[in-house]
Amino acid sequence: MKFSFSIILIFLALASFGQKFSDNDSLFWNLPLQKKLHFHYDNPNMVKFREHNYNIGEAELSFQHREGNYRRAQQAHLQNIANFKADGISQIDKFVVSGSFQFDKVWEDSLANTLQGEMDDLSPFYFFVQKAGKYERQNFVGNVNVRYAGKFSLLQPGIVFKYHSHWTTRSVDPRPNVASVAIKFNPYITAQLQNHRLSLGFSYGYGDEENTITYKNRMFSTSMLYPERIYYTNQGFGFISQRDSSSLRRYDTYLGGNLGYTLEKEYLQLYSVTSFERKVTNSTYDTKLRQRYFKRSEFTLQSVSHNTLLMLNKNVASHILELNAAYHNGRDYNYNLRAANYLVKYYNVELDYSYTNERWSWGGSTAWSSMEKTDAASAHHHQYSLLSLSINAKRFWHIADHILETELRPQYTFKLNNKLSVPSTQVNLFTTSVVYPDFDYFNLEPLMLHLNIAYNIPSVMKLRGMRLFLRNQILTFVNKSEKETMSLPVEDAQMWQVQAGIQFSL
Repeated sequence: MKFSFSIILIFLALASFGQKFSDNDSLFWNLPLQKKLHFHYDNPNMVKFREHNYNIGEAELSFQHREGNYRRAQQAHLQNIANFKADGISQIDKFVVSGSFQFDKVWEDSLANTLQGEMDDLSPFYFFVQKAGKYERQNFVGNVNVRYAGKFSLLQPGIVFKYHSHWTTRSVDPRPNVASVAIKFNPYITAQLQNHRLSLGFSYGYGDEENTITYKNRMFSTSMLYPERIYYTNQGFGFISQRDSSSLRRYDTYLGGNLGYTLEKEYLQLYSVTSFERKVTNSTYDTKLRQRYFKRSEFTLQSVSHNTLLMLNKNVASHILELNAAYHNGRDYNYNLRAANYLVKYYNVELDYSYTNERWSWGGSTAWSSMEKTDAASAHHHQYSLLSLSINAKRFWHIADHILETELRPQYTFKLNNKLSVPSTQVNLFTTSVVYPDFDYFNLEPLMLHLNIAYNIPSVMKLRGMRLFLRNQILTFVNKSEKETMSLPVEDAQMWQVQAGIQFSL
């Protein structure tokens, strides 16, 4: 079934892209057109129905390497990612069809304090262990959209189908085997009136995950002489239990809605979308039956996300303003305690501005994030807020028909507040292994330097173009904190990340 989905999505994303979509075919270095395309790839219900057929798409193959001790307690010291993704939009007669496909393979080393599949900083009920090890993960994500616009421009029905599968294991005892799948359906209606488009839809989906823990060495599984190999269940944020299950099953249900609006004029484009989702996760020992199964916890997560993109174009120059915001509010009912035990709130707001012309792009951005977690049973409470500021300078060098692109972007992160409350009588393994190191992590104020370079080749091998890119991120500290830390010393903190790849415009 997974193979069949892969073949379908690849053909939808790649098979027939090559017709004219825009008067400007400089898809790579033209920042406004890049922003517009990526918005439509993420929101196919907002794509404009045109008088003529068209096809457009892009594919990217990349490799990413990340290494350093500037990391949270549940992050790896070393991470490598091989990633392939493709996106495409096509209009065939009265139908607008689009698809996206992404497959990545992740290798991690020196990762401890978690036995999760996909890393989730919000949800409770997962296995963790002190012993570090090497992890291998695999992700497959695919979306297919079909919209009919044949009868009325004010009534264009469509549906988006989303599929996501994940698999994780590691090579050190105890060994998790995590397999999960999620399927979502998003029917919608789009209304198009001249330069305006309005879309309204709702979403429904479900997901399953099973995490089985095994030991290759029986001595590690039965002896108490190796405490770092004993796994625990984190039931919230500090409320833990030891070796209480041989497997953990999760069942998710999704229910939400989305609202979008776009305005496209000659010198002004506005793209905006807001989505709501309510996710309910039931954690259990048992295989889910049609009528009854034993629940250990029911975690309800309500999420709101918003994206607005505003572009003002005049001749060859453009002003681009983009706003991204997200809000998550979670509450977990623990059936063992017969009470609501774990609460979490997360906020994130990002604002980005850029001015671009044929040779330069200047801009700046700011991002604010805040997290608050409370565990009633263990009396753990942590709240932090961060503010990041960055400026961006990008230069386009025209070399015959080719374009060399260089970028410099320094970014500094401020700690606004970082408060932790843990009674001495409630300190446990999760506190010392995860809570304290994360508290120290959010006390640091790093300076990140982004050094990027790309080489764009138009109209090569019957393609619109090809792009070779190299992205570097180097992290350091201007002023290191003189305060005593609760875990690792500040001097050990550093990080370097590099990504290299090739991108095709089809």
